[in-house]
Order: sequence, then structure tokens, then C-alpha cells
Amino acid sequence: MILIETAQKYFNEHLLGEFFLESGSALSLAALRMAENDVRTRLDVLPDEQESDYIAAVCEQAVFLLMHKDHLIPGDKNVVSETIEGLGSFTYAGNEKIFAPRTEIFIESINKRYRSSASIININRG
Repeated sequence: MILIETAQKYFNEHLLGEFFLESGSALSLAALRMAENDVRTRLDVLPDEQESDYIAAVCEQAVFLLMHKDHLIPGDKNVVSETIEGLGSFTYAGNEKIFAPRTEIFIESINKRYRSSASIININRG
């Protein structure tokens, strides 16, 4: 689990660092937990939590979630259309992407590194 202090250190030199750091500790921590769960679903192998690409992927996803949190919570302000045939349906406005583009880059880097190291097989004959 990435600690809030680790995320704060990451965001100290980040373009959106001030946004993350000013979001409040409870909201930032919630975003970090959601982001970590999101990132783990896309990884082939869970790396060491101190690996820089893993920290970056989680932090980038956390700031993305904070920036788009209004689109993650369905509500009347996001309803574009409503149909009342049978059970009915809603169409919501908002960002269809659930992963930050930078998060995807870091996830791909981690998966690529672990795939290439997993393809190396050492066979020793005794």
C-alpha cells in the first residue's frame, strides 16, 4: 500500500502536485486507495511497492481520479438522456476513460519489464 507521504514526495515536483496536495488528506488518501486498486487490476505481476514506475502509476491514477471525481459519481447533473420504456435507462455525460494516459504508460512499462524477465529461462543440467 502506497503511503500518503510517498505520494506527497512524488507530487512535490509534479505539474499537478499542488492540486493533489491541496485536495485534503482524506480525499487524497481515498484517491490513492482507489488508484492502487485500479492499477493492480492491469498489472501482470505485482511489483515491489517501492518501484518508481509503480508509485508513478498509482499517483498518476490518483490525481486523474481527483480531477474527474464528478464524472465518477452518477447524478442528475451528468444525465444527458433518460428513457422510460420498461425499466428505463440513463445516459451520463463525462469522461469515458477510466485510466489516465500517463498511468497507462507506466503500467505498460512495468508489464513489459516483467514479461521480458519472465521469458528468460535458465536450465541447468546436473
